Amino acid sequence: MIIYGTGAKDLGSKKIPGAICPSCESQNVSIVGIAKYFDVFWIPMFPYSKKIHAVCTNCDLVIDKADIDQRTANKINLEKKSFKIPFYLFSGLIIIACIILYGIYTSFEHDKEIADNLKNLQPNDVLVFENDDNTYSYGKVITISADTLFFNFSNYVFEGGSPDEDLYLTDKEKYSDFYNAETYYYFQNTLDSLYNTGDIFDLYKLSK
Repeated sequence: MIIYGTGAKDLGSKKIPGAICPSCESQNVSIVGIAKYFDVFWIPMFPYSKKIHAVCTNCDLVIDKADIDQRTANKINLEKKSFKIPFYLFSGLIIIACIILYGIYTSFEHDKEIADNLKNLQPNDVLVFENDDNTYSYGKVITISADTLFFNFSNYVFEGGSPDEDLYLTDKEKYSDFYNAETYYYFQNTLDSLYNTGDIFDLYKLSK
């Protein structure tokens, strides 16, 4: 369950010299700033408004704009920019941005690792091929001769999402005939091309 809501942050106050309260005629008039923000699990996500009010600190009257003379209004407008929204009210957006950037970085590093390992395949390494029907099949390296690599392909496919190495090892242990005895071969440049087109989804370096 996602808990979300709104909150308010006091941005402080500043006294307005020469301003007079229309109710008690006190000169203790200040402007106060309030920032309202949206939060999720009590973490501020982002502010959605900033309000500036004139308040009499003597009688606590929130002074209506219509009761403010032009000179005081001008002073209030000049002071508006001094009420800064705290950086931490964007915490949620910053966290989300960091998660996205980390995901992009790890994906890039993973792709680079696959591309590097693809050029250094050894017996028992496993390639994961993505099929047209959104299933995945496995090809295990049997032997290598010059730039030709020989594979056994799995009799079973993985479906219901993207596989990972742990799922592969678990499935492989279930079936004694997990791999077909028939041998297929690929040239190294063919494998590179299949990776570039997205037909090779992953590589498990099991020869380590």
